[in-house]
Amino acid sequence: MADPLLGIDLPSIVPAPEDDIQYYTIVQDKFTYSINYDEDTWDTWVAAVEDVVTYSVNPLGAGFAATKFSPFLIYWKCNTETQYDGCCMLEDTNGAVCTLDQSSDGTVMTTHRLSKSEWDTAVAAFVTDQASINTAIIGTAGNLSTITVGSDTIDFTDADGASQTAVALNYMDALNCNQDSAYHFTCSGWQVDWKATALGDGYPRFGIGETITAGFLDASATSTITMTSIILNGAITITVGAAAALLLAL
Repeated sequence: MADPLLGIDLPSIVPAPEDDIQYYTIVQDKFTYSINYDEDTWDTWVAAVEDVVTYSVNPLGAGFAATKFSPFLIYWKCNTETQYDGCCMLEDTNGAVCTLDQSSDGTVMTTHRLSKSEWDTAVAAFVTDQASINTAIIGTAGNLSTITVGSDTIDFTDADGASQTAVALNYMDALNCNQDSAYHFTCSGWQVDWKATALGDGYPRFGIGETITAGFLDASATSTITMTSIILNGAITITVGAAAALLLAL
């Protein structure tokens, strides 16, 4: 709860898109994704962030995120089978986002952001099975993870090894991963904005203008992870103010 002397809590940032969430397959029965948009929730939240007189706003947390992220959303379903399985999406300039099952009972999915070079190093660490790649990813300085499924509690260490837990945000720095059933998760988050100043190591944007590969991390597989080139699909309806609805393919 916010300090009343500093202002009231910001409105919810939980996405609520009007368009249907239609999933596309990356790895059959393992990894699917959807692209969507929620201008209403985003604009309401950003307006509150900018109203520092009324609302309690951490300039290094919500204040920074309001300029770094955008109304566009990414959803993915990651169905694991065992501990250390996971799903990864890589953009060839700004790096990768992975959601990894770190639990022994299929209940906890964590988010990890890596630069392109950190991703290459993690994949090169393959030994015997893909669990070794998982080990390399979680050992990367700059990893970020939601430590409880569906929780706003985030443990975040930046690339310099400094804790940023106080300013990291769920649905943004970390994808919010809800457990649908044992080993089955739906993860969602706001996409990084397309401005060059918003993009950066570990914070890629996944759209039609980027070169993207994606794959399922199978901890028991005895060959390295297979990353498949994909072109993201997702027709979404966007209403901008009083303007007519525009149909965009992200």
